[in-house]
Amino acid sequence: MKIDNLILFQKMYDFSLWLIPHTEKFPKSQRFALAKSVNDITINVLTAIVNMNFEKNNIEKEKKIDSLNLEIDKLRILLRLSKDLKYISIKQYEYAELKLDEVGKITGGFRKGDKS
Repeated sequence: MKIDNLILFQKMYDFSLWLIPHTEKFPKSQRFALAKSVNDITINVLTAIVNMNFEKNNIEKEKKIDSLNLEIDKLRILLRLSKDLKYISIKQYEYAELKLDEVGKITGGFRKGDKS
């Protein structure tokens, strides 16, 4: 993996290690709905990073970056919903948003780098 992509992958991986145990604490009624969706999208983001890393074609790589950004936005929405439903605390939500912002900035840098 390229070093920038490794940093991106590591940040998302570390965030996943923090997030997934928190979803296990969601109410039982939401573990197979909201928690599963959060976990699935988190894993989708990780795999999208790996897929993006192996793409050589700039147009295809741009599509993969767009797809990655879409998954990150979906995760943001689900985390906001989790906060509003009080499944995660405001402090946990703020931490999650901070980490997702870091991931988003790195992917934004890839997009700018591919256009030059």
